[in-house]
Amino acid sequence: MQPKSKGTKYYYGKRGTYLREHAQFLHEANLEKDASFLVKALGLKKRQFTLDIACGQGRHVHALARRGYSVDGVDFSDHLLALAKKSTDKTLKHRSMFYRSDVSKLALKKRYNRAYWFFSDLANINIPKTLMAISRNLEVGGRFLLDTDNVFRLIRYLHKNKKTDFVFNAQRLELVDVRHGLVIPYPVVPMWREWLNQAGLRIERVMGDYQFHPYTALSPRLILIIKKTA
Repeated sequence: MQPKSKGTKYYYGKRGTYLREHAQFLHEANLEKDASFLVKALGLKKRQFTLDIACGQGRHVHALARRGYSVDGVDFSDHLLALAKKSTDKTLKHRSMFYRSDVSKLALKKRYNRAYWFFSDLANINIPKTLMAISRNLEVGGRFLLDTDNVFRLIRYLHKNKKTDFVFNAQRLELVDVRHGLVIPYPVVPMWREWLNQAGLRIERVMGDYQFHPYTALSPRLILIIKKTA
């Protein structure tokens, strides 16, 4: 969750509707299944330092910390970070820290071996600048998982559900959330590859779901496993 507009800041703030609108998903989401996926996809090791980018209320940070991994979280929302800190088990505090930052300006004190941007929200984000910032906070040889929606799934959904608060701009590959004043980019793989290469990052694997199947136009997700090369 990253701010670039008043609408974004309000949406994820204390008075915003993000948590209410996503209550069912957040309640039903299988954190242990997510944690197992992250461990396997990134080859996480307990001696490594891992960063949760746009961590929200810290659900995945907590799930991994309970397994013995050292995971820090970063988010721009004071409200969500307060919830993350409040729900941190006292016995796990030595494994996790939470930081407030716009991801595009990320400058933490240590570099990380692993990072993930899970179920990422790209609303109103300068993606190339953000990838540069993430790269600066990764060790050379470190790996980064980027998980986002598949633009082809989105197009199918909007074609079947015409009465929504969303408008897709096909020329710009952007989804406009009219209700909340958000603009959400939907880059395709070649765009991601170009931006990542500019940031000293290289795509190692492209997947389409949490079962490690190859990415296709019919995939529900677009998941990139990325390595920092420089």
